[in-house]
Amino acid sequence: MRLISLGSSFAAGPGLKPYRFAHASRSERNYPSILAERLGAELVDLTSSGSTLLNITESAQGSLPPQIEGIPNDADIITITSGGNDMAYAGQIMLDSVAASWLTWPVALLLKGRVGNNNITESELVLRFRDVIAQIKRQAPKAIIILVEYLTLIGPDYRPGTDGPLDSQQAQAAQRRAAMLQRVYMEAAKDQDRCSVLPVADASLQHGVGSKEPWVTGHGWGMILGGPVPWHPNALGMEKVADLLHRHIDRLVAERG
Repeated sequence: MRLISLGSSFAAGPGLKPYRFAHASRSERNYPSILAERLGAELVDLTSSGSTLLNITESAQGSLPPQIEGIPNDADIITITSGGNDMAYAGQIMLDSVAASWLTWPVALLLKGRVGNNNITESELVLRFRDVIAQIKRQAPKAIIILVEYLTLIGPDYRPGTDGPLDSQQAQAAQRRAAMLQRVYMEAAKDQDRCSVLPVADASLQHGVGSKEPWVTGHGWGMILGGPVPWHPNALGMEKVADLLHRHIDRLVAERG
């Protein structure tokens, strides 16, 4: 079985060392790697932190070519976690967190132009995602495509100002962006043959920042010293996504007989 993984940091695993490929902050313990071990599959991990949907199909990400160029024609399963950077999902949360303190708000000014386009519309994002799916199908016509949603960051347990620097309005805005991403995933996969959505957001709703068992990191400065990246999946989160994917793939295989 050949497993191909595409997407951004929520798949790549920045901060979760050791790295398989440091230039992309691609962890050896991200969900693609864990899943491949459990399936006994050959993994082609093309994920890269900071990438967008356009970096999958048409735009180089610095020195990294479009991810689609690395997909073999005989791929069996292709997972995609992307779209968040197209709309500044985690980036806006990180920006709001840094801007919340008078000590660090100047850093927010430097980061403001680097967090993505938070003005992209839902319909534009759906079209961008559907183009990714169409191009992947041409590249690997027999592959099963699974759109792996983003883990929940701000769930019902989040307490503004206590569990993190986001106030209630910022937290609600982040939840609206998360809901938009979920809708985009469902609409992108709608009526698509051999394409399904893994509902990670709902599965992790009770495991956001401030919960008893978070699957993601909250605000912090550990990344400065090479530690955890704030507002991203933690090691447990990657394990849980791999669990969900493994069960999902087993169901798909059983359905196909």
